[in-house]
Amino acid sequence: MVTNKALTELKLWACAAHEGRGERAKQHLVTFAHVAAGIIASTEFRQRCEELYGQHFDPGDLDRTTKFLDAIANIEVRQTEVFGSAQA
Repeated sequence: MVTNKALTELKLWACAAHEGRGERAKQHLVTFAHVAAGIIASTEFRQRCEELYGQHFDPGDLDRTTKFLDAIANIEVRQTEVFGSAQA
């Protein structure tokens, strides 16, 4: 399922950031964004969002979400560089 692929990429993104591997985290985030672009364009996703929220998501929402997640990873990587890995 494409939704599983998106969630897997987010998991790999989070793990890479937590390990201080910023470039690897960015690669997973880019892959997530590509998968998510297909999801937000799908009829099923649009219908579900209408049912749940009374709205749909567009590419601008995905762009903002990707930037938001990239900033989180950037902070995590920087903290890992400064303080070392935290135990999850």
